[in-house]
Amino acid sequence: MALIDSDRLHDYCQLERERIHLLLIDDAKRGLDDILNGRTQDADTAFAEIQKRRKASAKSPAARSNKRSKRI
Repeated sequence: MALIDSDRLHDYCQLERERIHLLLIDDAKRGLDDILNGRTQDADTAFAEIQKRRKASAKSPAARSNKRSKRI
């Protein structure tokens, strides 16, 4: 078991929080860019398309064989 002093642990936690904030800011920038460039769609339509793709992939023989091989 590795031991780490409290100052280093605190620094690590602070860096991790800052990294998460930067990722959130980047996601927000990309979202705003999508809006400005008209790359948006209705949420109900988007969810319906996702569900449709999931159902189609679940019905395909390749998807079923992949699921079986992952269980083994």
